[in-house]
Amino acid sequence: VLVFYIAPRILEYFTDFKIETYVNGNEWACRSYHFIYQTFFIASAWLVVIVTSERFIVIVFPHRAKALCTRKVALIEIFLVLLITFGLNVYHLFIYEVLTINFYGIELHVCALKLALKKYNIYWSVSITLLYSIIPSSIIFICNTFIVVRIKQSFKFKRSSARELSGEYSKETKITFMMLCISTFFIITTLPICFYSLYYSLFKVSKGNSVYRTSNPSFAIVSIISTLNHGGNFYLYVISGT
Repeated sequence: VLVFYIAPRILEYFTDFKIETYVNGNEWACRSYHFIYQTFFIASAWLVVIVTSERFIVIVFPHRAKALCTRKVALIEIFLVLLITFGLNVYHLFIYEVLTINFYGIELHVCALKLALKKYNIYWSVSITLLYSIIPSSIIFICNTFIVVRIKQSFKFKRSSARELSGEYSKETKITFMMLCISTFFIITTLPICFYSLYYSLFKVSKGNSVYRTSNPSFAIVSIISTLNHGGNFYLYVISGT
């Protein structure tokens, strides 16, 4: 996500490179960009779910952690997430085209959804909202709730145990706290842009096209919040791990 969303903006700032020139000027570039971006956009959300689920197993079902939380299982899970998200987003290679539109008197070439498919936009918006934010956030919230409850129970029984004194319990708590921060941060930063896109698909269809939606100042705000999720996780790892 960082490569396809933030890196081009950095290049635009320091060079004459404009990704819109390529995406809006070539139909296959337009389709491929949306396919790759949406694939990793959704996959990044489910990778957070995988990490949260692993921490859930370690805390709630510690006796099964050695069997379920292994490197092999993690690699299989990552592979399946990428495979499924690739499959779910293949349709992006067929639904976009380069359109020539008049935007406040300026003629623009825009990579946009095919006009004949506009009526289905609401269904795609709902599916992306569910897959990127609603379902992952719900799973993460449920897992985190069980984790917090189990940690509170553990504090009552292990406050003066040898495990705590050895530092092992403290280490587990620190890792769990880190994962709680990351998953909570994910929920806070991903929901706004999903609800925004869903709102425009439901109530603002008659207002025009994606240029109108993305030129709205509120879109810039929710986009920044969403981008924080992909860049902020690194700093949360550092802060919560110190």
